[in-house]
Amino acid sequence: MEHDISRRAKILFYLVSFFVPIVGIVLGAIFYVRYPDPYGRFREAGRNCLILAIISVVLSLIVVIVLLAASVLTLSRSGA
Repeated sequence: MEHDISRRAKILFYLVSFFVPIVGIVLGAIFYVRYPDPYGRFREAGRNCLILAIISVVLSLIVVIVLLAASVLTLSRSGA
């Protein structure tokens, strides 16, 4: 029996991977390792889920750092 991932399922997995990174890491690891297929569709989907989850975490860290730097700058200019 041949398995395949539909286009809608891939889009759903990618969105979940970006907005909930821990789920993306788990999905990516499962698809990357568990489902070997001759065309590499599962492996490709797993890799993309992992990449999106990592990008999401990095972007979140950048936003937090920028916001903290902005608040420190604001506090230091106000003389508090």
